[in-house]
Amino acid sequence: MGRTLRSRFITIQGGISVFNVFLIMLLGLINLRFDLLLGNMKRYLHGQVWRLVVGAPLCLLWVYLTLPALVPNVGYTVVLLPLALNITATMLEVWTGKKKPAKRVGWLLSLLFVGTLGVSFYLNVLVVPFHATELRDTPVVRLATEPLPVMHLEHIRLVPIENARWRADKILGGMGAGFEIGHLNIQMVDGELYWVAPLDFRGLMRWWSFREAPGFVMVDAVDAGAPAEFVPAPLKYTRGAFFASDLFRHVYGQHGDVLLLGPSFELDDERNPRWVMSIGRPTVGKTGTVVTGVVIVDPATGEMREYALAEVPTWVDQVIPEQVAEAHNSWFGRFVHGYWNSVIGQRDVHLPTAWEGEVDVFGVVGPDGRFYWFTGHTSPGEDDSLMGYTMMDGRTGEIVYYKDAVGIFNEAAAVASVNAAVADFVGWRGAQPLLYNLYGAESYVVPVLSETNILKAIGIVNARTGRTVVEPTMLQAVMAYKQYLGQGIGGIVPTGIAALQTLEGEVSRLGSATADGQTVFYLRIAGSERIFTATAALSAEIAVTAVGDRVSLSYLDTNEAVVPLAAFENLGF
Repeated sequence: MGRTLRSRFITIQGGISVFNVFLIMLLGLINLRFDLLLGNMKRYLHGQVWRLVVGAPLCLLWVYLTLPALVPNVGYTVVLLPLALNITATMLEVWTGKKKPAKRVGWLLSLLFVGTLGVSFYLNVLVVPFHATELRDTPVVRLATEPLPVMHLEHIRLVPIENARWRADKILGGMGAGFEIGHLNIQMVDGELYWVAPLDFRGLMRWWSFREAPGFVMVDAVDAGAPAEFVPAPLKYTRGAFFASDLFRHVYGQHGDVLLLGPSFELDDERNPRWVMSIGRPTVGKTGTVVTGVVIVDPATGEMREYALAEVPTWVDQVIPEQVAEAHNSWFGRFVHGYWNSVIGQRDVHLPTAWEGEVDVFGVVGPDGRFYWFTGHTSPGEDDSLMGYTMMDGRTGEIVYYKDAVGIFNEAAAVASVNAAVADFVGWRGAQPLLYNLYGAESYVVPVLSETNILKAIGIVNARTGRTVVEPTMLQAVMAYKQYLGQGIGGIVPTGIAALQTLEGEVSRLGSATADGQTVFYLRIAGSERIFTATAALSAEIAVTAVGDRVSLSYLDTNEAVVPLAAFENLGF
């Protein structure tokens, strides 16, 4: 009974929000033939009734479908739409009528029409040229000359969204044709990186039949070999539901006075599914959107609670939605010297890089375990290099712009380099190029997919030299890449982070293992706690080395227990 009463209360509140906007729109349907008020009241009232009979249902339908927010410069301008149509209809009535009204009526209608168009044109077109510097200053940006912090391998996202969707779709086989995989969302769950998505309805008839989706799927974003997991949970309020169960319409019922910026499907500390709807307001006309908080919704009961930006629970990763991250990056780089410079001259202009033809930001987890939106910034012309790159905190929206990146490969160039390396394998292609700091070197990690989106290999591209390694697994790719860094090819070995070290000593233990046709030798040196690895491709001498031999090694000094060698020499040969 309590749940039923609560649902009815929310539905009533939703009706009130729609009704408030509807009343504002009705103001635009006032009969503008004010000249009839004194001479022909009956005709005036007839015209008013006609406008309400025709316009009111259309306004109500428009409000119900679009859910306009009652915020300055956005919600209250809904009156302009019916007003413009009303003015047009009134002008046609005046021009085609047999009895012409006084000239002042025509002047009034013309003035209202021009004013309506002027306000709409300013809010939708002119506000950006006039307030470009305000848009530029909307995001909080910190400039950094140092590179990205060094990344921990366990936080590197290896499974791209294409492969995650392919693995998630395999779960649907036993659930019939009523559901589909919803939007996949990258997030941290119990310290591990996962793709998480709700099951959603396949259209109106499927929703009418089921009314509740059965649960959600989790896909490991690091281990491509782990199967996708289905978690049962009733989901009544979703993006694919209809009428009162539609997620946006449900939240709008209690929060019609803020912008609904988009939901992310996340799991709380107890792995309970929750919708996190980001809310905000415009700061520059109808644009300049900033996030002011979130509304967290229980998808089973519909219960919701609003949190201010500083009070959002720690388990929420994506307070800043993807489209806001893209917009803030674009304003910051495009309007660096105002609007006209972005059109003419374009001095110092840098734009977020496009992936597959569209501006895109990638969700990643930083070395601190926090969620970030990453994107490169390139010059306005076609270019394969970056001017810089940004990391936006997914909870606060603060952007760090790493500007000392001139000349490094952009995402498209990194993928092209990997594609060239796997050109002999039909249908293989690079996906999801993400920039990390690996052992002090800016590097792209690029998963390689087959035509059917199966993960086949991992590529690592040095962002400054373009050197590319592609191996069947991440471990093998990292070993090959560290060997490359340790050899100092191209002069890119960093200092102070992972320096090249040499070691001479006696081999105390020696072994080997073969995987995927490649033999890897493991050895320990007396007095050292580390295990060193190498293949015969580095030096043929390692294949005939025995315990007790004295050897000389070169390796990249990291904090890891297992270290690939950059050089190997058996001093007894």
